[in-house]
Amino acid sequence: EKYKGSTAVSGRLEAMDASFSQLLARLETVTARLESVEASTGGGGGGSVGLAGARASAGGAGGDGPSVAAFDALVQAYMLPFRAAAAKVGPDAQKQAAHVAAAFDAQRRFLVLAAACSKPSAEEMPMLLQETSKAIGETQAAVDRRAADFNCLNAVGEGIAALGWVVVDPTPVPHIEEMKNASDFYGTKVLMQYKNEPGDAAAARVEFVNAWKAVLANLAAYVKDNHRTGVSWNARGVPVAQHSAKKSTSAPPPPPPPPPAAAPTTTGTGGGMASVFSQLNSGTGVTSGLRHVKKGDLAAPPAGVAVAKAPAAPARSSASAPAASKPPRTVLEGKKWAVEYHVNEPAIVLEQVRLQETVYVYKCEGTAVEVSAKVNQITLDSCKKTSLVFVSAMSGIELVNCQGCKVHVKGSVATITVDKCDGTQLILSREAMGANIISAKSSELNIIVSGATDEDEYKEHAIAEQFVSKYVNGKFVTTVVEHTA
Repeated sequence: EKYKGSTAVSGRLEAMDASFSQLLARLETVTARLESVEASTGGGGGGSVGLAGARASAGGAGGDGPSVAAFDALVQAYMLPFRAAAAKVGPDAQKQAAHVAAAFDAQRRFLVLAAACSKPSAEEMPMLLQETSKAIGETQAAVDRRAADFNCLNAVGEGIAALGWVVVDPTPVPHIEEMKNASDFYGTKVLMQYKNEPGDAAAARVEFVNAWKAVLANLAAYVKDNHRTGVSWNARGVPVAQHSAKKSTSAPPPPPPPPPAAAPTTTGTGGGMASVFSQLNSGTGVTSGLRHVKKGDLAAPPAGVAVAKAPAAPARSSASAPAASKPPRTVLEGKKWAVEYHVNEPAIVLEQVRLQETVYVYKCEGTAVEVSAKVNQITLDSCKKTSLVFVSAMSGIELVNCQGCKVHVKGSVATITVDKCDGTQLILSREAMGANIISAKSSELNIIVSGATDEDEYKEHAIAEQFVSKYVNGKFVTTVVEHTA
């Protein structure tokens, strides 16, 4: 029995020794992979390759840690189908999707850095996020209000800000879901417009919106699984400065790639978006910082941005803006009436309009526009102190980025959308009082409705801007804030 017991003990010791040897071998393998990753990240991650699946073959996913491997799986499963769907929509969507790919590629390099380094200081973060913020800005700049697929482009332009989750602590997932909801506002318009239409063009746009929704939904799932309380930095990693110094020592081989990489950095939008993004990332109170912005501060350069010219240079550029504005025009382009760049025009009357035509009023100021017959749709975009009077719009009317505008509906309208507007006044006839009024990111929205009879006075109603949310019975209940004297 003593012999049997010693044999069992020796067997257990041998098994423990074997498992320890396996563990040691695995640790050596991980160390070797981390060293290879540290060397490979010095090249900046070639932008031409983008988000292709070459990472797995290069061993990047395996050596960069499980969170980066999961991010690569996200890209492979959802970003590649999104880019394929964008190619079917058209060149505008395809170009924007390339910027989206660049943003995800930049975020991957950031996550590789997080897997190798300890958490950086607040001063270091803006530098680390320059590439991501630049790509986000280029994605949003690709949204053309006058494009045929504006809603498709804007759905992506609103949702791409979800990549800002890396600066949200300690709950980044709600930020992604908020950006997804903003994106869905425009994506739903596309689905409603094309879901019952035949043909490949309609199917391509539905596929595009669904593919983008899948990207955002699975980005939220990825963050929830891998970075639930914020970016998971390596507690035992090297400091970012030391990691960057090591990258610079291995820089002699990569000098050829930097010239092509320098071309995008010369664009004017890249620096501006990077500086804005760096300000938002300067501290934890992002929203509180936004609340304290004053209108008069918008013309000043962001803090921390070096100004090479004298202070008079910004004033000179702002003064030259009106001179560079395009000449006013009112013209029918296909089925769209374009009323653009009018200033202080007392009366622009569109009389020869048809039901199948649309009216697009763009960058008008101090102008009055009247549409004398029923049309399909009317849009006011980036107008100031402009008045619009129209009979009826079959699909609806939309106001976006407008200030101090007034709209008078003399007949009927199905939907009125007010997006990112200030000081809007809607005057509704009795026929239009059943319209759906959708407002988002707008302030000082007042609606004036007709009385029950022609003798009754008009009544003015203010649309609520403040809301309070309470957690009740397992869910949040949102109600309008009531002010009591």
